[in-house]
Amino acid sequence: MAKKLTIKKPDKKLNDFGVFDIETIIIDGTHVPYCASYLDNKISFTYYISDNENLTIEQRKFLLLDQFFDKVIEVALGRYVFAHNFSKFDGFYLLEYFMRKVNEQKIKRNDFVVIMSTEGNSKIYSIEYKQKRKSVNFRDWYLLISESLQSLASLLNDPNLKKTIFPYEFLRENPSNLFYKGIKPDLKYFLSQEEIKINDKVYQIPL
Repeated sequence: MAKKLTIKKPDKKLNDFGVFDIETIIIDGTHVPYCASYLDNKISFTYYISDNENLTIEQRKFLLLDQFFDKVIEVALGRYVFAHNFSKFDGFYLLEYFMRKVNEQKIKRNDFVVIMSTEGNSKIYSIEYKQKRKSVNFRDWYLLISESLQSLASLLNDPNLKKTIFPYEFLRENPSNLFYKGIKPDLKYFLSQEEIKINDKVYQIPL
């Protein structure tokens, strides 16, 4: 007798996941996060580095990441959260965050589980954080599907979601521009037209 084929119905929670991204700038040879953003099918938010001159760059970095990941965990319990380069980059900031919480005795070491590569290439495959009966599982999007962040956003079924433009070259040219206040930077400081298809209409959107 032929084996009965069971076709599962689509998971209603297929798009019930979150994504995050961290942007950094190199200061004195070290990557310093200056912007961190989160998005799911219900909420989105962005945290920027503080311009408080009474704090060191290191203190501002930790303040940004602590506030950001505190909020992510608050809204994402019970979900998977993906980052585009989690295994080689963003995941290490998250691991650093959890270790600070352990050192501050705000969480226990067994509250989170880290799965890393056994091949000696220092890749973080996943980090799962458990809080009471719920957990949030952080994964690397690029290890699952080699597609862009724009493709990941499209899975949330919102046509208005897209990767926006930002004058990255403005910061790379001069790190002191991190706290720049003034008119919008020249178009030449944005990513290339080939990469993000900048045009005059897009450039007029307030940043």
